[in-house]
Amino acid sequence: MESILTIHVSRDTIARVLKEAGFVARIKIKKPSLNDRQKKARLAWARDHSKWTSDDWKKVIWSDESKFQLLKSDGKEYVWVNQSQRSISDEMVTPTKKFGGGSVMVWSCMTWKGIGFSCKIDETMDGQLYTEILRKELSDTIEYYKFNKNEIIFQHDNDPKHTSKISKETLKDLKLKVMEWPSQSPDLNPIEHFWDHVSRQLKSKHSLFATKNQLWEEIQEILKLENENLCKKLISTMPERVIDVIKAKGGYTRW
Repeated sequence: MESILTIHVSRDTIARVLKEAGFVARIKIKKPSLNDRQKKARLAWARDHSKWTSDDWKKVIWSDESKFQLLKSDGKEYVWVNQSQRSISDEMVTPTKKFGGGSVMVWSCMTWKGIGFSCKIDETMDGQLYTEILRKELSDTIEYYKFNKNEIIFQHDNDPKHTSKISKETLKDLKLKVMEWPSQSPDLNPIEHFWDHVSRQLKSKHSLFATKNQLWEEIQEILKLENENLCKKLISTMPERVIDVIKAKGGYTRW
């Protein structure tokens, strides 16, 4: 029987060889996992909206819930990739879950004219609670910015509370047009990057918040700041996002 030769190689040696071969270590990106059906739906959505103009995107009210933790942790993972690689492959992504754990949950919406009215969610969000938000915070936002209901389009994802019968009936009662939305597509929603902005602002103020009330107060202060230019900048990226989804054939994008 032939003997098997075992060679022990240090981590530094492996890293050096990979670098010499043109690879670099990049932080793995956290994104929702995508199956073939979801990629196909994303591609179809992008193609349907490929001819939308800037004026079309200005009419959309983007919405989302986001969780903010009392204690921040980056949880970064690294992966070796070739320096010339520009697209995002499955190996470069760490799949995420929508929510998990405690902290402060916030609902808000974003418009071309600025951030809309927001609220803290103190209990489990269900269809009934969501309809209350639609009738209060969303309606107040439309009134505050003097939007024409016949022109605007409301966006939310396919979370069960958003697609529940009571939610659909409420949106119909409010006479709002709702955008069809592909599942697992936070990269297509510019408000996600506004949440990133809020997170950075919070981190610059504190790395640890003593109580949820303190955290919520800080979030409210950030949301009160002048944000129209930021909202316009983020919404203006929609044509690029659509193009990137088409190029990726419905797969992961840089957003």
